[in-house]
Amino acid sequence: MTDVREKYRGIFIDGISVQKAYTATVDWNGTSPGSVKFYANGVLLDEQSGAGPDYEIGIDMGTVFQPSFRTDVNRLEVVAITSVGASSAAYRLPVRVIPMPSALTLLPFIVDPTDDEVHISADFSVPEPGFKAVLDLPVIGEFGAEIAANASFDYTVTDGDWEAALGVGASGDKGKRGRRPTIPGLTRYPKMKLYVGNMEISGKVEAGARGAATVSEGIVFREVFGHGEIEAKLELGRVGLPDLLGPGLSTTLGHIPGLSDALSTVTIIIYVIPGVEGDVVFALIPEFAFSEVELTGKVGLEAAYEPDFGFAKGRIYVGGEPSVRFGIPEPLLRRVQFRAYAGAEFEAWILNVGMEYVFVDVAVYDGVQAASVAGGGGSLKQFSAVPAVGNGQWRPISRDYLSSGGESFVAYIPGDTRGKVNASGTADSAL
Repeated sequence: MTDVREKYRGIFIDGISVQKAYTATVDWNGTSPGSVKFYANGVLLDEQSGAGPDYEIGIDMGTVFQPSFRTDVNRLEVVAITSVGASSAAYRLPVRVIPMPSALTLLPFIVDPTDDEVHISADFSVPEPGFKAVLDLPVIGEFGAEIAANASFDYTVTDGDWEAALGVGASGDKGKRGRRPTIPGLTRYPKMKLYVGNMEISGKVEAGARGAATVSEGIVFREVFGHGEIEAKLELGRVGLPDLLGPGLSTTLGHIPGLSDALSTVTIIIYVIPGVEGDVVFALIPEFAFSEVELTGKVGLEAAYEPDFGFAKGRIYVGGEPSVRFGIPEPLLRRVQFRAYAGAEFEAWILNVGMEYVFVDVAVYDGVQAASVAGGGGSLKQFSAVPAVGNGQWRPISRDYLSSGGESFVAYIPGDTRGKVNASGTADSAL
């Protein structure tokens, strides 16, 4: 037995099904190949034969091993046996599976494995789907509200980091500071919205906690946070065919009762989208103490073509959004950023389909990185393209979460701080 490789190293949670591959490599040293046996805590899981040299097994980490706060309870053992019965010494690997916290037992988990990580997440809303009551008046526009109480939980097996949030309009997109994966079929719920005429106001208030999992303590709280945001979408004006007869005519006619919908197929609406959001974080270890506060202001500009054919509605839009982030403690100026996006969505009967693409997401100034480099004066980031979640998938119109160009986060990959597990084992000289 020369080596046993494991696909993921990390801390698994009992009851959450995660398939993990183990690959054993055997050098038969010219002897006739026999079989390779895989054991979980002394119980035979599988026996494989063949010429090798690699033998692979997939194990459900959430059901095969015992949950424990000790490192010496669970182990995988692999033994190679020649055709004449000579056995190698057992190659042992420790396995870390912690108990499921009682508060998480009823959550509907989704497991999203990648090449080097496993993300576990859960989202739910009350009511399901969110409450939405909107009255569309032909003359003066829409009046109503949209609201839901949401909760989310995110966990990464490979580093043990977790985050949970609960609030009104909490869409879950803050999970793992933008590291949340794109999970097919998982639709984010809309923010809290208020519709007044041609103005749309959205907001969110949530509280949550973050931490890390350890074998000896399980899910450990490291800090708590609060988050709030408010954003308005205001019609600035219209540009279209009527402007050929006179500048500003499209905007003027759009204010006349009954003409707004009629002009929708020949005009482009210009929106201004101001917004502000803030975060406050308190550390829990070694004692409860203030950690940081951040405040971000943004003013977006969006152009949208919104034809209404009666039996179906469409929306094609493009926009840009500069933002500035301040924080305490220093640096006071944390980030100056610009984001540009485009998207489309169409609604017919009780369904809609939409997609959004962020084709520019650039930090003109990164004060946090500048402060970490002696003499730094900020940093210029590269342009990046980020597709939105759920592109091109039909879904109920009550989850129309992209209607205001919602948040999209650039993937974030932290430094590799995962603990290395050194397996011990010896091989028979005959193998």
